[in-house]
Amino acid sequence: MIYNLAFDGWTSGTHRSIWNFIVMTPSRKEYLYQLSDLSENSHTAEYLVTVIEKIIEGIGEDRICAVVSDNAANVRNARKIIHENHPKIENVRCVAHSINLIACDIVKEKFGERLLKRVNILTTFFRNSHQANAKLAQIIKEKGISGGGLKLYCKTRWTTASESVNSVINLESALEEMANDHDKVLTNDKIKPIIQSRNFFSNLRVLGFVLDPLRKAVLSLESRRATLADCFLSLARLAATLKKLPRSLNPAFRSHCIKVINERFDEFDDDKYITCFFMDPRFRNAPLKKCALMRVIKCAASIGKNLGFDRYEAETLCGQIQKYINEQEPFDLDIGFAKDDPVNWWKYINTEPEPDVLPRIASYLFAICPNSASCERGFSTLGWLFHKRRLNLNVDKLESMCKLILYWKSNSKTELGFYGIDQKKNTRLSDDEINIRIAEAFAEDDDEEYDEEQASTQRLTTSGETIPEDNCRVVIESLWIDQFVNLSHDSITREIGNIPRDILDDSDENNAEGDEVDDSGNNKRAGEGDYDYDIDDVLGMGDGDYNDDNYDDDEE
Repeated sequence: MIYNLAFDGWTSGTHRSIWNFIVMTPSRKEYLYQLSDLSENSHTAEYLVTVIEKIIEGIGEDRICAVVSDNAANVRNARKIIHENHPKIENVRCVAHSINLIACDIVKEKFGERLLKRVNILTTFFRNSHQANAKLAQIIKEKGISGGGLKLYCKTRWTTASESVNSVINLESALEEMANDHDKVLTNDKIKPIIQSRNFFSNLRVLGFVLDPLRKAVLSLESRRATLADCFLSLARLAATLKKLPRSLNPAFRSHCIKVINERFDEFDDDKYITCFFMDPRFRNAPLKKCALMRVIKCAASIGKNLGFDRYEAETLCGQIQKYINEQEPFDLDIGFAKDDPVNWWKYINTEPEPDVLPRIASYLFAICPNSASCERGFSTLGWLFHKRRLNLNVDKLESMCKLILYWKSNSKTELGFYGIDQKKNTRLSDDEINIRIAEAFAEDDDEEYDEEQASTQRLTTSGETIPEDNCRVVIESLWIDQFVNLSHDSITREIGNIPRDILDDSDENNAEGDEVDDSGNNKRAGEGDYDYDIDDVLGMGDGDYNDDNYDDDEE
């Protein structure tokens, strides 16, 4: 069995630096391996590497497929060093953090920033005014509007940008009635002009259309069931959403979104993401373009070499990839065998008499969970156990308590028979429903008045450098991911939704490129036992055969 190792740091109420190291099994059960107090040392990359190396030694190098963390400079460099020391262990950054940063960067542009300011002004007023809030609640009830009231945007809560915008859109008719018929209770002079301002709600629908795939991506990718394939799919759907926006719609905002996404996408320009996407039987054919398939083949061969494949197995891998693309036996199983989990599909693949090289690559990649949300959940547990009334717990006792709690959570259905039962309906809740209820129960309301003057207008690059205010240009760039996947394919666009009618315009269409790969394996055992081979030689690639720079992007 191979494990996913995630780690992160947390500052306790006594200002101690507590780090947790959590292992995740391929079946997505989480277990706390170690809780460490690292307060006495500087958290340099080199020091973190020494700590992680001891954990790898304890678990076993061959039993770890990846190390995962957020993208702070020290932990990013630590992951890089670990991968260099142990090529079998993949270097993976938390994609949920990255998606949140995309949302934060998008709303820094004047169009999104101005709209979110107004949304927060509306929400804060109705929260603080009992009379106005009561009248709004009455109107909502009379109109039969579902979905709850207004929600406040908080940049540290990953989905609130989309949720706050959608809450205002949902209450459009109720807010307009407030402004027209009950303006006397609107004691803040800014509220009525905001509601009645030209294009306010139509602009919100544009922003909501862009932010909605980000919200869905965060909810999907912070799950313990997330895979590298889900990561690539979420990024592709976000890019497809931007392609649907009319070119005439606020070119500055559209260009800003594309630029932000390209900068963040560059962090995921790693072939293991697109290779795992390709290994999902739902996406093995139509969406990928030819240049992407060449990268997939080379990545799979490289992973195989790191896993100890000899030359014979590497050549067999090429042949099995060709069969997989063409849906030839034994890779012609119905997609129904997956049961919403591609790992289930691969378990039924029997390649005998050939070695099971491609299924091993697939199992290796799908074992990787590309988020460190398990660490964040662990810190939530620590917050419940270690608070201002209980500050004298030592790390060893905290570790034991957290190990018990995490074990019970991972084995709740066998250990706790009552867990997940809805007492009113007497039905068992899914893991997603349980997580939603827990999040709602422990959500803290942020009642801080939103000060329009306090909002930072400073723009930063992804590396933290300040962008000068006069550094402004409106240039519609190409989407980086568009060169690898057909963003118009149904498997990418089916969950995006339609463009709001009041901003609908002609959308761009992409022509799919051919995706045939001329490569095959052979049944001869030439190369068996040869581990010192060149991957390009095995794949039959010359220096010019693996060059993506010739791709001609005529998107915009």
